[in-house]
Formats: sequence, structure tokens, C-alpha cells
Amino acid sequence: MKDTFSVLFWVNKHKISKNTSKAPIFTRITVNGKRAELSTGKSVENDHRVVPGGKPNGCEQQEKPPLDRG
Repeated sequence: MKDTFSVLFWVNKHKISKNTSKAPIFTRITVNGKRAELSTGKSVENDHRVVPGGKPNGCEQQEKPPLDRG
């Protein structure tokens, strides 16, 4: 049997925060037909639309602090 694996990201517009008007980004991981849906912990402004390239308009990568590998 061949193993299958896929990852899908989407903006869940049904769970928009009323305080910040941001919608959470979710992911679905499918392995051999079994699904698991998770929140990524990230969100995007509701007025940004996802373009065909897969990234929301106006989305900027935020700088993360370097890891301490001490």
C-alpha cells in the first residue's frame, strides 16, 4: 500500500475575533486518509483576501528572536 500525505492551510472566517477582527489560520494534515485539524496559533486581518499565490494580501513576515543555542 502506498502512503499518502497532504497539508492544507486555510483562514477560518467563521471564527473571527470580535475584538481584533482577525481570523485564525488552521491546518489540516491528512495521512493515509486520516485527518487532523489544528490551529496554527497565527491569525490574519479579516479584510485581507487570500490571493492565488497562497499568501494573504498585506501579510508581512514578523521578525522572530534568534534561538539561544547556548
